Amino acid sequence: MILSAISHSYNPVQQSVIDKNTLELRIETARDDISRVVLLYGPRYTENEDPSKSKELKLLYQTAERDIYSIRLNLSDTRVRYIFYLEDYKGNSYWYNEKGFSIKRPRGHHSGYFQFPIINESDIPDWPDWPKKQVVYQIFPDRFNRSGDDNIAKNSWGELPDSDSVYGGNLQGIIDKLDYLVDLGITAIYLTPIFESPSNHKYDIDDYYQVDSNFGNIETAQKLVTEAHKRDIKIILDAVFNHSGSGFFAFQDLLKNGKKSKYVNWYHPEDFPVSLDKVNYKTFANNVKQMPKLNMDNLVTQNYFLEVAKYWTEKLELDGWRLDVSDEVSSTFWYKFRNELKKINPKIFIIGEVWYRANRWLEGEQFDSVMNYDLQKDVFSLIIDQTITADIFSKRIQNNFKNYKTGIPNQLLNVLDSHDTPRVSWFFNQLDKSKRDKKIKLISTLQFLLPGIPMIYYGSEVGLTGADDPDCRRTMIWNKEKQNKNLLSHYRKLIKYYKDQPVLHNGIYSEIYSDPVKNILIFSLELEDKSKIIIANFSEKKHQINLNNLNSRIKEIIENNKPEFYLFSYQINLESKKLKVSSNNILIF
Repeated sequence: MILSAISHSYNPVQQSVIDKNTLELRIETARDDISRVVLLYGPRYTENEDPSKSKELKLLYQTAERDIYSIRLNLSDTRVRYIFYLEDYKGNSYWYNEKGFSIKRPRGHHSGYFQFPIINESDIPDWPDWPKKQVVYQIFPDRFNRSGDDNIAKNSWGELPDSDSVYGGNLQGIIDKLDYLVDLGITAIYLTPIFESPSNHKYDIDDYYQVDSNFGNIETAQKLVTEAHKRDIKIILDAVFNHSGSGFFAFQDLLKNGKKSKYVNWYHPEDFPVSLDKVNYKTFANNVKQMPKLNMDNLVTQNYFLEVAKYWTEKLELDGWRLDVSDEVSSTFWYKFRNELKKINPKIFIIGEVWYRANRWLEGEQFDSVMNYDLQKDVFSLIIDQTITADIFSKRIQNNFKNYKTGIPNQLLNVLDSHDTPRVSWFFNQLDKSKRDKKIKLISTLQFLLPGIPMIYYGSEVGLTGADDPDCRRTMIWNKEKQNKNLLSHYRKLIKYYKDQPVLHNGIYSEIYSDPVKNILIFSLELEDKSKIIIANFSEKKHQINLNNLNSRIKEIIENNKPEFYLFSYQINLESKKLKVSSNNILIF
């Protein structure tokens, strides 16, 4: 038994509150080392010196190095003490408590039991449930659709963009295409910033209380939300509180009055006078002079932007916020942000922009979700870069999942591309149309089947492509003759299937089988007594799967059922117990 690999600690993932009577406990061990983990537990306050209840833990995730076991306890008294008993495959056994490992069971109140003090009402997570059922569509307003006069536009629709291009897309243009989104199956729209700004992207905001005149006005924004809600479409806005625009009143005062400015503590000046030419102040990224970084540890600055968020949440009856550069903003601000907005709308959905593992923001006090670029990296490594095989992919994503409380992976925003990345189709541009479409179908289907909320970047469904920013921000293709009808049909079919399957919204991932040579992965999504079995061939070749290599339950499901959803051809030969799966294919049973 590899004792150094065994760990359990007092953190919110390994001691996770589910509801007022349910506690989930986890323990990590070395991969394939432990044959059995048993929990002995009982109330903290009792005449019995040692707890007597016992339950065996189940394997939850497997990474390349670790096995993660878990158990849920339904408790009448949530004040708990407990100890683990572990056996390995060689017949060794140990007891494990707060003090470490013992060959004989430690006994007595003071022997070192792990403790959980109590479940208080404030410990119960208040995650909104509705987002897990959504299909999100990201819109860059200037590029989606233009309605009315085009005198704002500097560029012709369809012309390739540069960093300063303006095409005249607006909020009324989005309203005009809501029925298109309904037909596609979209249930939530995420809009990049819509507030007053000199740029086309609006991430350098000059007035947080005004809708940008290029897009419309407050009345247009209210109409958009109203019309979207009529169609059961949620609206999520982008919040830019890491930095302001250089034209924002507070920064303008700092430029004018320097040390004497009453807004000097709103920013991070390095010396005086503050100068746009010298860029002698902290900015977004490095020396982006039009985006001076806000000091969000300053209480006055915090209060101003809390009022901004509250104003728009109420004014537009918003369903959610996406928080730009959220990992660089003071956590004390996000605590207040969450508390204040949940008072207005308890079900509001708060999404952080974090490009790496984000568990520190997802413990119930700051965000509900993040844009899951962490998962995107693994999907790209598997399908685009082809630097890992299916077995490594499965271990990597489980290593991601294990860092979050159970259920959190299902509420992360699964991203393939966005306004900040090349479009996913761009990576397949060297292929002919048939092979390119096949790859896009494969990667988009996987996006919908892994735990998380699928997000489509506008135009992906009709074949819109583009390299890195600004090329990824091309205008939407509305000419039906130029749309990729093959992809559009695929997205409609995929979205419809996804929306009809609750297990895809809340299921827990479990690897069933992987073959690194054939590059095949079989996994399940489990939700109570329901499950989906997903078979994916990521190879460029057709392969056979020997059904006798699978456990009896999975084998029986495949033999006795036709796939509910599949991309390309397959064949099941019951006599030879073989399943033939074509290349780049996914089947769902």
